[in-house]
Amino acid sequence: MTILSVPPLIMAVVAFYIGIYYFILFLGDRTRRVNSSFSFMCLAIGFYNICCVGNYNATHYLQGWYWQRFQLFTLAFVSIGLLGFVTDYTGLERKKTNICIMAFFGVCALVQLFDQSDLTWIVSQPLIKTFDLYGKTITYNEVAQGIFTDIQAYAFLCFFTYIYWLSFYYYRKVDSRKGLPLLLSTILFCLAMFEDVMVSTGFYDFVYTLEYGYVGFLLIMTYAQTTQENKLRGQLSETESRYRSLISNIPIGIFRTTCDGQIVSINPAFVKILGYDTEEELLSVPADKIWRFPNQRQILLKRLKEKGPLKDFEAEFCKKDGSTCLVSLSVQGGYHPDGDLEFIDGMGRDITERKKYQKDLVLKQYYLTKAQEMGRIGTWELDVLRNRQVGTDETYRIYGLPIGAELTYEMFLDIVHPQDREYVQDQWQMALEGAPYDVEHRIIVEGEVKWVRQKAELSFNDKGECDRAVGFIQDISSMKKTEQELNLHRQHLEKLVEERTQQLVQAERLAATGRLAASVAHEINNPLQGMSIHLDLMNDAIPGSTKSAKSEAHYDHVKKISPASRRSLHNCLIFISTLKMRKNRLISMD
Repeated sequence: MTILSVPPLIMAVVAFYIGIYYFILFLGDRTRRVNSSFSFMCLAIGFYNICCVGNYNATHYLQGWYWQRFQLFTLAFVSIGLLGFVTDYTGLERKKTNICIMAFFGVCALVQLFDQSDLTWIVSQPLIKTFDLYGKTITYNEVAQGIFTDIQAYAFLCFFTYIYWLSFYYYRKVDSRKGLPLLLSTILFCLAMFEDVMVSTGFYDFVYTLEYGYVGFLLIMTYAQTTQENKLRGQLSETESRYRSLISNIPIGIFRTTCDGQIVSINPAFVKILGYDTEEELLSVPADKIWRFPNQRQILLKRLKEKGPLKDFEAEFCKKDGSTCLVSLSVQGGYHPDGDLEFIDGMGRDITERKKYQKDLVLKQYYLTKAQEMGRIGTWELDVLRNRQVGTDETYRIYGLPIGAELTYEMFLDIVHPQDREYVQDQWQMALEGAPYDVEHRIIVEGEVKWVRQKAELSFNDKGECDRAVGFIQDISSMKKTEQELNLHRQHLEKLVEERTQQLVQAERLAATGRLAASVAHEINNPLQGMSIHLDLMNDAIPGSTKSAKSEAHYDHVKKISPASRRSLHNCLIFISTLKMRKNRLISMD
């Protein structure tokens, strides 16, 4: 073995070691395709170095020709691996260009492997190179290159120029830190390739340096990737630490279970939800003791297999103390490569209190709705800037609109009674200027006139513009109807009072007239009674012999007047009694 073949042999061992190492890395993480392409390139370089060892130890030009063919054969695969690696490393993938280049080198490999004509190598023209290098005689037993091999050699130059351009572009335009080692190794590689082509084509005599350029490329990129891998591992470790801290401190329960429900891993939040003391304690609990209704787990599995990831699946779990809790689950399945469901990952939130609050809220909403319905009161909110109004169900019922229908201020004005629109608009404009908004007006709903009362509070933004109004509307039609009826009753009562007052005044007048007549009758009756008595006494006192016919006639006349006067007085008393009875009837009727 010549001394010149020792370095390529060592470099072959290094290349094989690096190639196998990165192939193992690729098997561990198949998503990192760059490890696969780098491994392929290293192994191809290792085989190229073995061919170099064989060529340097050739003692006859025919042996040299044999190893030359395999050198060009392996170089084709080195080029394919190099293109794949640079593409994966930089992410600058040009599919059509890459396919063409790989196809060309594939053809070159086949031609070099099977063709033995002068097209590739001219066996009839030995090319034995002998020269001194540092006191050592170097001999290359080779043959002259054919036209196809010359074309392949120049194609290598063009290809490596393209690789250099990709490296330079990635360094300048994409990532200078990551691109610097690639650019340096590519420059070294291109210089070695250029020198190797010059030697192989006979421009000057020197040792071949391509294998050294390959090894330099491998060492630089291995160092760069190792450094990058270490950095990524550090970042991954830091990320994993942050992830574990996040999982441990997040207030949402996180878990992984098998398909049969056995918990594999959990975080402290889930332990707290189920009321256990430690994660180990919960991990030892069978699945049938955690699910209150085991059929819920079967339903979850069925939906997960049919529909994929699930959100907000509500399940009831049993806690350590025997109580239950309602948990909202969001889960997704982990599948085996054969397609079978292998495990379930998920998150859970304890929604027991929230469900209780929701139930109370629904009940309160029901009470509010019924109260508004019974009181015929609706609430509404107006977005003044967007001119959109929304309200409760009773608001829409008062307006005679479908519940949830679109409503604007202009649509509201169309409902207002034509005679009240100007008044309502004036009140709204005054409210926009800061006045309170409290109005009663009429609306027309399906041809029926209703009375409503509206009151609202307006809010203003920093610019002083009204941006929002919240208010209520009340149907006061029945109140207005009752008010009208009360007004009619009041007017009727006022009329009755006036009539009764007039009757009482008239009765009082009659009573006064009766009292006057009684007084007059009394004043007349007493003198008449006295006159009658004195007249009888006088008539009895006159002797009969002295009575004349004329005096007897006067006496009889006077006697006749007295009863007539008494009858008149009696009639006056009867009249007075009649007046008293009429007065009493008027008073009793009142």
